[in-house]
Amino acid sequence: MENDLMAKSISLLKDKETIILNHPKSIKNRIFKKNRVVTVVISSYNAEPYINKCIDSVITQTLPFEKIELIVVDDHSSDNTPNILTEYAKMYSNITVVLLKNNTGTAATPRNIGIELSTTEKIMFLDSDDWLAENALSKLVSTMDETKDDFVVGKTVKVEDKGESILAEFVSYKERKNISPFDIPYLFYHMGPPAKLMKTSIIKYFQIRFPEMKFGEDKYFLFNFLSKCSSVTTITDPIYYVNRLSSNSFSLTRSTDVLKKREADLHILKEVLHMSLPLKHEQVLVKRLVEYDLIKTCDSYVFLRSQEKAKFIEIIREALNLLKSKPYDIVNMMDSPLYKVAAKLIELNRDQDFIELFKWYKLDKNKHIVIQNNMAYYKVIPFSNDDPFKFLPIDLYARAKDSYVENGEYVQTFEIYGERISKVEYALIRDRNQLDNEIKVPVHIKNNIGEFRVKYADLNRLDSSVFSIFIRYDGFRLINIKRTLENQVTYNDRDFVFYTTKAGNIGFTIKNKN
Repeated sequence: MENDLMAKSISLLKDKETIILNHPKSIKNRIFKKNRVVTVVISSYNAEPYINKCIDSVITQTLPFEKIELIVVDDHSSDNTPNILTEYAKMYSNITVVLLKNNTGTAATPRNIGIELSTTEKIMFLDSDDWLAENALSKLVSTMDETKDDFVVGKTVKVEDKGESILAEFVSYKERKNISPFDIPYLFYHMGPPAKLMKTSIIKYFQIRFPEMKFGEDKYFLFNFLSKCSSVTTITDPIYYVNRLSSNSFSLTRSTDVLKKREADLHILKEVLHMSLPLKHEQVLVKRLVEYDLIKTCDSYVFLRSQEKAKFIEIIREALNLLKSKPYDIVNMMDSPLYKVAAKLIELNRDQDFIELFKWYKLDKNKHIVIQNNMAYYKVIPFSNDDPFKFLPIDLYARAKDSYVENGEYVQTFEIYGERISKVEYALIRDRNQLDNEIKVPVHIKNNIGEFRVKYADLNRLDSSVFSIFIRYDGFRLINIKRTLENQVTYNDRDFVFYTTKAGNIGFTIKNKN
């Protein structure tokens, strides 16, 4: 497949109708080639509203722009994007612009053309509606030069109308160097282009290219690339800003049918099983695909509202059947107790119970929590009392106990239960909309009772905003401390609500729904 993809890219570059401005291998660019240390490849299509911000974020890097090779491949835009790109090419000889005569339908071919044209030792991919932090390339390049690792990934920031948040924090929450990609938990769960620098030599030597898929091309490419990497680095610096503003209404990923995404994941699973990977490496990729992609999709309102639930279930069943002959049990390797039970229900052909499980989990706002032997469980209401899946384990569960002010400190006590109590690190008070407006607070736990204290003087250093309070455990995981303020049940077309009053008392109301 890779040979065909390479041949297509080369053919398009040779096509007389393809316009190439500032070819990287022109005499002028070859003279200055030795000064360039990194290639940035942008695939564009009808990107007029945001292409300037994208390109300017590369031009204004703290790494001098003359050290950067910027390749922008336009997939036959029908708006003003080609004219904007042409103007940039006139201003900068190290901006290569490729204008394709016909639309290819995915970002794969434009990115593959960028790979063919690249001439530097390091490469990264940037979507045309996103942008880079101003020191992104300087940090990535210097880190790769220092560690000699094949791959460096930093922090990705999601930008929405309501504010900013960290995307896939499990990748960038701490610095790691000279480590196998398969030894970093959940690295393979962040498989889009953002914030990643790669050695070009690995891509070209192993002829790794993006497959032409409506969905999943990034995942396939990075699975393939990382499986060839000896060692990688993760850093905590903000590198890449993902545009999820409402004004950016078009995105191929958003507009792709969810069921087709899962069909693509099944296809990728089959490809992984044919890669002849070491068993440990195969397990990492398979677990990500089956648990995180296929089953997690059903933990959504999209699945619950779908008229094609049976098709989702059949895709999962086919995936599980593909793995029956394997010497590992992928279901028992799953992290989420919910998804593990869901997979077992499919194995037992309890398809309707599979649906009922997710319906209960998404819609029941007053889940019954049972504490037994210092462990917390959900009582799964749809299942009978003798069902082996009646009680669903909760990894870590915390609920508020008491709060008061003492010696200028806010004190919060809470009950905490679960297997991962020993993994608790600290309490995190984090701004819901603004990065870095947060503080970490020590937590003390004894006999399932936790406590944290935070000085009001420390809280006063935070910017005014709305905050969430989490317990951080196991490195990157977060849970809320539950405080039940309201329980509502609808019965005979009336709402019965028990709630906490402003005075801290228990109140009760009954309202007719009509």
